[in-house]
Amino acid sequence: MSLLSTQEDLLENVLGCIPVGQIVTIKPLSEDFCYVLGYLLTWKLILTFFKAASSQNGSIMEGLALWKNNVDKRFEGVEDCMICFSVIHGFNYSLPKKACRTCKKKFHSACLYKWFTSSNKSTCPLCRETFF
Repeated sequence: MSLLSTQEDLLENVLGCIPVGQIVTIKPLSEDFCYVLGYLLTWKLILTFFKAASSQNGSIMEGLALWKNNVDKRFEGVEDCMICFSVIHGFNYSLPKKACRTCKKKFHSACLYKWFTSSNKSTCPLCRETFF
């Protein structure tokens, strides 16, 4: 499945929620807001690519493959790790599985380990509740 077909599927799902034969008013976003939002999303994509490429010891093809897998997983509904902001971990290729019981956000095990050792605390990075 390519990225383009995934985006088309997403658009079809959104449009499928609008009832047929019913008038729907959609307020357009301002041009300035769309410009800023597009700029920010573009930079996020560029930064995630360079992060993926750098985690692969400079191998552009492997970094590009990791970046594409991250984008595909996001479209599949897998949430980012809230520590490294990536779906697939750059070194061990794992998905975020360790969930906080309070805020329900998921993290990579390696990211949590780094968080616990660097902060000297065993709390959730987001809600600061004790992580079990």
